[in-house]
Amino acid sequence: SVISRVRRAVSIRTISAMQLKWCARQGCQLFAITVSDRSHDESRGPSLDDHPLLSEFSDVFPGELPGLPPPREIDFHIDLVPGAEPISRAPYRMTTP
Repeated sequence: SVISRVRRAVSIRTISAMQLKWCARQGCQLFAITVSDRSHDESRGPSLDDHPLLSEFSDVFPGELPGLPPPREIDFHIDLVPGAEPISRAPYRMTTP
């Protein structure tokens, strides 16, 4: 059997996020394409060369972070009451001297 492809004219449109959301709800057939600039690879994180201020003070920042801080003697936490809502009251103003 021979399979031949028939080319159809396809219109490509740019739509907003709201239109995309509406089309997705309606069950439209969607194809999403993203374009990114590969010259600035975000996966490696920011470098000192990208920020002049950081470059100027590079001796202050360590090359590698030492890790998490050591465990403390007292583990501080705030107990929350399930279902409690925040207080709906404006904070009081302190008087200025």
